[in-house]
Amino acid sequence: MKRIFYATDGSPHSLAALPVVKALMKEFPEARLTALYVSDGLTHLFGLRADHYLQVEEATASHIRDTIARELSPHLSERMDFLHEYGRPATLICDSAERWKSDIVILGTHGRGMPDRVLVGSVSQEVLRRAEIPVMVVPPAPQTYELRKVLFATDGSSGVYSAEQFVRSLMDAVPHLETLSVYVLNVMTHGPYTGFSESVFERERQRAEAIERDLAERILAYGDRHRFYAVEGHPVQSICNVARSAKVDLIVLGSHRHNTMDRWILGSVGEGVARMTPVPAVIVKDPQLRSLFGDAVHDETPLKASRESVTPLS
Repeated sequence: MKRIFYATDGSPHSLAALPVVKALMKEFPEARLTALYVSDGLTHLFGLRADHYLQVEEATASHIRDTIARELSPHLSERMDFLHEYGRPATLICDSAERWKSDIVILGTHGRGMPDRVLVGSVSQEVLRRAEIPVMVVPPAPQTYELRKVLFATDGSSGVYSAEQFVRSLMDAVPHLETLSVYVLNVMTHGPYTGFSESVFERERQRAEAIERDLAERILAYGDRHRFYAVEGHPVQSICNVARSAKVDLIVLGSHRHNTMDRWILGSVGEGVARMTPVPAVIVKDPQLRSLFGDAVHDETPLKASRESVTPLS
């Protein structure tokens, strides 16, 4: 990770993402930080830039820049570039992150500034849908943050391979990092006690076994630092519940179109986790699936591997 992009609206909840930014800069000592503040308000509503408005926004940007530098410490702030832009927040976040060749975009959530700011349901939702690089949403968090355990949510299809690569890059960079790979057996949408539901469950169980075998081959080098679990339930709720019970520090999941309704298609699981996550969550798009209209087709059948078993989460 060489370039971290952090967008903030200056609200307390948005600035609460700074401990996460700081932790990543420490884990990746060669990474530079680009911090962005976007002035909207009157510009967005009326297309005006009154002198008083400009003065207020310039002062606000200066205050935010100083706050970030103070939180990062002089050593880390030397690696920061600060941007102040005027316009539509989501558009400028995506465009600026791409222009600066960023590896990840970090957004604090539940900001309560001017309308359409960095807030799940508006700006961050739009950034999640538009950005082609990994996007991390950070809910209100403790003042200190350490990256020790990651939950990787997978459905076993090739569409989440980019997310898996992201997790592996973290494990390579952070020697003490542990990863929990989780597959959710989505059997809740089918009626209980029917032959159909039993066949669905058996198919899901077999898929979980195949996913575990596949992961065991590719992540074998990490040894005890990686574990696999299969759980039952609704994907969003299950992912968030496992994150709480396992006390993970980060959730990583892929975003792509899935044949099964309410699965890993952005707008369901991805955005659902972004809204409900108890810890920072990273949504990683498959670069080959940038359209909702199936411009590319992936084989959703996991590769054959060598291990056999499904580990229930206790």
